[in-house]
Amino acid sequence: MQLSLSSTAWNRKLNAIHKNTALLDEVARSFKRHGQEAFQTEVLSPFDLESELRALSIEKPFYESHGEKRVATGAYSFVLRFKQHFRPLVTRIQNWAATQ
Repeated sequence: MQLSLSSTAWNRKLNAIHKNTALLDEVARSFKRHGQEAFQTEVLSPFDLESELRALSIEKPFYESHGEKRVATGAYSFVLRFKQHFRPLVTRIQNWAATQ
């Protein structure tokens, strides 16, 4: 499913991007490489959540390895980890969704 962002939603996304100063250089490079239009569409694809979670529990996700490199250079202050940060969030969302 593809969702084209309204101008209001796009402005909210841009405001959120600009509030996260740690990502501004990466965002600028992405905008230059792909154009802003590429980020005005959200693409949602079905997937098997449990299979994805099992795989992430076994293999280190790319973003952890990338984060470790960025911490080593001083660009980031800490690494976002699947087990510490994302798995608890996914569990909370799953629990919330089950009550809806």
